[in-house]
Amino acid sequence: PAWYVGTAEPGLIGDLRVLYHGVPVRLRDYEVARPAVDAVAVAVPGMRRVWLGAAHEPRVVACMDEVRPWVDGLAAFGGSLVAARPDIGLAPLLDESFNRAKSELHWLEYAMAGASTIATSFGGPGPYDVIRDGTDGLLARTPADWERHLRRLAVSPAFRGELAGRARERVIAEYTVAGRAAEWAEAFGWASSHGGIGRANSGAAGDLIHS
Repeated sequence: PAWYVGTAEPGLIGDLRVLYHGVPVRLRDYEVARPAVDAVAVAVPGMRRVWLGAAHEPRVVACMDEVRPWVDGLAAFGGSLVAARPDIGLAPLLDESFNRAKSELHWLEYAMAGASTIATSFGGPGPYDVIRDGTDGLLARTPADWERHLRRLAVSPAFRGELAGRARERVIAEYTVAGRAAEWAEAFGWASSHGGIGRANSGAAGDLIHS
């Protein structure tokens, strides 16, 4: 929690600030939510689309109202996220194996920065399955879901606050080092005892390539 301290940067524009963060290559994931974001931006005066982490990428600049540079360092990044004052945090993902194995980090970060979250649901195992839909975040599977959730949050500051508040409370309660230590130890133990699997499979593939 100490990483997410401070106040919003003075003079920020936008009565509703919808934020996404990531390096430029994540534009491919943002495209999942982009049509909905653009449609709601037209309908909601004052809404501002903000990207943190790709200030000099022309393709990102072209589709956002505000772009901010990436900030290295965990504490510095947390402070920059708070300073950007996100009202809604977006966590879209393309449906692919790599993305299904990601973590719920975007939700954790948005929660600590005081933003409500809309995240991708794959309808199966995925990083945002931990979100309790409608309680501490919103899950979207279709373009219609993204637009419906954005419109609902755009017109209801109270609902945004409820989602963000419950998410923050849950993160603080459930994501402490002490609370997760046993789980991490079990995961690292499994990884260390199965460390040869990847190398063995890689070697077998290499033998096939060279044969």
